[in-house]
Amino acid sequence: MPIRKLVVSTQVVKDASHEYEETASNLLMIADSVLTQESCDVIINVMDRMVISEVFQEDNGQICAKELSVMDKSWRYEHPRTGHDVTVLEQGTTPFEEVLDLVEPYLPKTAEFGEITYATIMKYPTDTMFQWHKDEADQDDTGTTIFMLNDNYQGGRLNVEGHILQPRTGTMVAFNNSTERWHGVEPLFQGERYVLAIWFKRHNEEGSDFDEQD
Repeated sequence: MPIRKLVVSTQVVKDASHEYEETASNLLMIADSVLTQESCDVIINVMDRMVISEVFQEDNGQICAKELSVMDKSWRYEHPRTGHDVTVLEQGTTPFEEVLDLVEPYLPKTAEFGEITYATIMKYPTDTMFQWHKDEADQDDTGTTIFMLNDNYQGGRLNVEGHILQPRTGTMVAFNNSTERWHGVEPLFQGERYVLAIWFKRHNEEGSDFDEQD
């Protein structure tokens, strides 16, 4: 994997070949152009071919589809607060497996990225953003990866604790401790921004594929 930068706290280290090690401090990894343009287009098409569902927001902030049967499969909605489109990739569905086949070889190999909890494709239209925040959906989440699926837009840069990342098609950004670290997306001035975001928790189950790896 072509690693451009691996930041642990304030140190830059060269070796990113950890085998499910503990990361005591904050990690930010940037791997340039790991996905081809063709792979990115396939993932974008997974989203674009879905119909937008009606949703409601519960008191705890969780967004749910009004049609309950939708929750059993991958589905798409417009975020009621930010205005960007979100496709939820439910594990075990064809869209999830289609996307996972393309990105799995490039996912980080540290303990914080042990097991996928949630995956979405997001489309940011012009004049949208995602405010400075810490992830709150699942406090068990320990790692986040973001794949940039296109770069033909203006604005919309990802900011992770002051590290501002320029759009670059196929690039993967990974960071741990996402429920404790500030990050956000700058306003999009022109075009549409597509990203794939995957959240992880530590892998604790016995008899897993992770346990069997060398």
